[in-house]
Amino acid sequence: EKGFKPDKVTLVGVLSACSHGGLVEEGYFHLNSMLKEYGIEPDNRHYACMVDALGRSGRLKEAGSFINSMPIKADALVWGTLLAACRVYEDVELGKLAAKKAIELEPSDPGAYVSLSNILAEVGEWEEVEETRKLMKGTGLQKKPGWSSV
Repeated sequence: EKGFKPDKVTLVGVLSACSHGGLVEEGYFHLNSMLKEYGIEPDNRHYACMVDALGRSGRLKEAGSFINSMPIKADALVWGTLLAACRVYEDVELGKLAAKKAIELEPSDPGAYVSLSNILAEVGEWEEVEETRKLMKGTGLQKKPGWSSV
């Protein structure tokens, strides 16, 4: 109303706020308004925020369908976002799919391997954990150690 026109970065912030606030429907509204109201094409960062919103609310199947209906090809960020939600809700099958897609897109990133391994460990699939870790080591990747600064 005051003449403020958001840009792509502003809209990532709006969608992220919707995700963290559990406001899935509002997130859809803002995503759809990007092109209609502001002439801004959503990119993978915007779609990842919606996948995060759906994932945080436990709507994993809907998140998977959402990814498959995106007008652009989902990148590793989008698939990794779904993978993170699969870990929270212990959805092994969808997690395997998300990890496979993320690994195909970013084969040098150990994150998807580690997340998949963690999902499998949480549900006691130890043989698959070992397979996943061997696959990761076979590609020469290593899990980066965690650190913090105080």
